[in-house]
This record gives sequence, structure tokens and C-alpha cells, in this order.
Amino acid sequence: MNYNKTIVPIYNNNGFDIYHYDELSSSADIVKQDFFKSIKYPFVVIANKQNKGRGRQGRVWQCFDGNLFMNIVIPTNGDSSKYSQLSFVMALVISDVVSNLISEKHSVKVKWPNDILVNKSKICGCLIELNDNQLSIGIGFNIKQSPQLSEYKTCSLMDLGVNVDKQEVVDLIIARFNEWYNSWQKQGFDSILDIWKSRAIGIGEIITINQHNNKIIGRFVDVDNYGGIILLTDKGEKTINAGEVWF
Repeated sequence: MNYNKTIVPIYNNNGFDIYHYDELSSSADIVKQDFFKSIKYPFVVIANKQNKGRGRQGRVWQCFDGNLFMNIVIPTNGDSSKYSQLSFVMALVISDVVSNLISEKHSVKVKWPNDILVNKSKICGCLIELNDNQLSIGIGFNIKQSPQLSEYKTCSLMDLGVNVDKQEVVDLIIARFNEWYNSWQKQGFDSILDIWKSRAIGIGEIITINQHNNKIIGRFVDVDNYGGIILLTDKGEKTINAGEVWF
């Protein structure tokens, strides 16, 4: 498909032009095309269906009908070194949205850096990628269905008794993103990190971090000012900036 001929924003939401497709290979990949690098920022790309959705470390993201696959794209505005902090901003955004939609009887937690868990089951994940002058924030949100995986539990809003329109979820995400992003820009990372810690699962516990074929085991002590996880191992304190956390 020649996307350049078909790209027209459907509407604007709080300053974000919204581009919506019935089907894409991946919303994270399509925003890397030259055309998307030349249009007005910020914008959002949404796909009803993805054929090659992916998560962190190249994992396949299972894309079921009715779920949300979207990318928020913003300019980097120069210094890109601090944009890893947006993983924690997004964790607050999505945990707010989930908490707004479900009953208070359910436990909503964040798993380093930005997976959202409900009753210890993953409902949403984010993938942040830097592409030249743009930052792409991919969101995979289980609204209607959840994959059955061997490595960890998953859930959807529907599993939790919430039958919500996808558009409502998009609107909530954009609204909360504007609030938390502005707060991060004005107040810095410390306040974001403090709130993130209050919602985090696993702090003080023994965890495992998988880095491809390497496993690191230790006590989850803290998160540093760059978003790295501080682990107390049998060889001393170690800071880790990338990997998959397991309990």
C-alpha cells in the first residue's frame, strides 16, 4: 500500500492529529516512513489490525480484534538523552486510564519500566523508539481480548467486566498523556519517579532480569534518575537500563 497517497488525519484531539488505518504491518514501523517525518507534530497513528506487531526485545505482539494498537509521535526537540524517562511517564498515563475504567477492587500496578498489570496480569505494554527527529511511543492495550501466554498472565478490560469503546480509551490516553507530559516538562523527572515508585510492583523483592540469554538475579533496590533499575546482587549493586523483569 502506498500510505503517502492515503494519509489524511481523521480528526484532531487535544492538539494531536489522528491517523487511523484498518490494517497495518505495524504502527511503530509506519511512522518511520519519510512522509510521517515531514507532517505536523504531535500526531497519533492507530491500526485496527496489525500483521507484524512487536514488543520489546523484538518479541511478537499478538494482535487480536478489538484491541488497541496506537503510536503517539512527538518531536525530540534537541536533546534526546532524557527521553527514556517517558517510559515512566507512560506508565503513569496508562495506569491512570486503567484505574479510571475498572473497579477499585482490582489492583493496578506498574512493572518496570512501563508494563501495566491488573491483579498481576499484563493488560498493556509500551514501546518507546527514537527515530531521527521523532520519538514514537507504541501502545498495545488489551481491550476486548487477551493472549494466552506461557511466560506470564494477561488480561483485558473485557475480562475485568468492562465493555468500553476503543475511542473512549484513545481519548483518555491522549488526555492523560498531555497532563503527565506537561508535568514532566515543568517539574522534571523526580516527581514522576516518586509517583511511579508508589505504583510499582517488586521494589524490595528478589527479581530476575532477562537480557537476551543473560539472567541477572538480585533484590530490586531502587530506580536511578535515568530510569535504570538498581539491583543488589551477590556481586554487589548493579544498575540495569534494559531487560525484562520477572518475579
